[in-house]
Amino acid sequence: EHEEEEGGQEEDRLRVVLHVDVDAFYCAVERMDDPSLLHVPIAVQQFNSGGFVAVSYEAKAKGIRKGDGVGAGGRAAARAGNERLKGLVGRVSMEEAKVKCPGLRVLPMRTERYREVARELQEQLREWGEVEKTSYDDFYLDVSKMVRRREGAGQGEEQRLEEQ
Repeated sequence: EHEEEEGGQEEDRLRVVLHVDVDAFYCAVERMDDPSLLHVPIAVQQFNSGGFVAVSYEAKAKGIRKGDGVGAGGRAAARAGNERLKGLVGRVSMEEAKVKCPGLRVLPMRTERYREVARELQEQLREWGEVEKTSYDDFYLDVSKMVRRREGAGQGEEQRLEEQ
């Protein structure tokens, strides 16, 4: 792909774009705000009791998955063929999840807090390159300019070593 450099000259190099996906983002934010949740199995539940939208590694190790914790109505609609809810087939109820994973802490979504932390993360990523945010925990980071700067610095170092 061609990319125009700041000096107006077209640079004929590939772009380097990283995909940054923060795993268990909601759980990580909850733990950042409440360190007592460290090493505790946690799940973050949708506002409408539609199931878990995030599950910690400790809960995953006990078999808990995103979509578990959904109410009986949601599971029945999924079994009846509701296309929008078909992903809920086979998911366990809140009660079943707590039996499967003793000590499971179920927390409500805090959308505004996740949005705030995502903005902070996006600002930190901008130090490395251009950022495109696709969701609270998902970004594309274009580090092409940084790579070219380092590549140029490395070439200068190679030339210096050859001259010695």
